Amino acid sequence: MPADAPGAGLTTAARELLAYARQCGEAGQRDPIVEAMAGAFAAEAANRLVAQVGAHQDEFGLDAERFH
Repeated sequence: MPADAPGAGLTTAARELLAYARQCGEAGQRDPIVEAMAGAFAAEAANRLVAQVGAHQDEFGLDAERFH
């Protein structure tokens, strides 16, 4: 995803938070709240991506039947 694409910052934040959660777990300091937050950010990023692609299906060369 290009850095200036809608949702790019959220995607980067989700990746960074997931990496942090993994590092905590590997260090024996697992934090279920951080893990849940990472999952929520990832879900929000995925939802925004689906919305962007869905709003511009023609530009991505997708037909409605294949996309949904």
